[in-house]
Amino acid sequence: MPRPKSFDPDEKLSEAMVLFWDRGFVATSIPFLEEELGINRFSIYSTFGNKRALFIQALERYKQGLVDRLIVPLEQGVQGASDLRRFFEEFRTQFTESPIPGCLLSNTATEFGDRDPEIARLVEDYFGRLEKALFAGLSRAWKLGELRADEADIRTLARVARTSIQGLLVQLRLSGGGSQAGPTLAAVEEVLRLT
Repeated sequence: MPRPKSFDPDEKLSEAMVLFWDRGFVATSIPFLEEELGINRFSIYSTFGNKRALFIQALERYKQGLVDRLIVPLEQGVQGASDLRRFFEEFRTQFTESPIPGCLLSNTATEFGDRDPEIARLVEDYFGRLEKALFAGLSRAWKLGELRADEADIRTLARVARTSIQGLLVQLRLSGGGSQAGPTLAAVEEVLRLT
């Protein structure tokens, strides 16, 4: 009969997520994980699988947090411009008040590129869903007369907003912090031509 774990796997997964977010996949070695998580290699492998499996679980945990906080409210919104402004305000808070610069998903995209199809798909699924949520918010704003654009432009505007957000997340990581997030997001909002 296996012994019960002397640690909370859910708590350790959250801790691992922060370590990967801060250091990236390659720089977060198994010995480093052992030291920082306070559990041995055997416990890591028996609980989470190998380092890659732990990383994927951490990415999923991170992604779900962003989906719940940023995307679901935009998907389920019933207003237009105010839903979009609320999204940008939440985004600003999420990424300027975080002690770790950038976004784990965006960081992962730059670290891996398309070298690992499963990880690339996970990252692209998130950003694709973000674009669809932006499109939904923009469509509502257009129907309410709050968007100075033609209906045909809405998909392009959603793509521009998504790409701008991804670029901002990379810039936040490179600069080590979020002071420029506010002006950049304001520029994105201006591009969207909300009234």
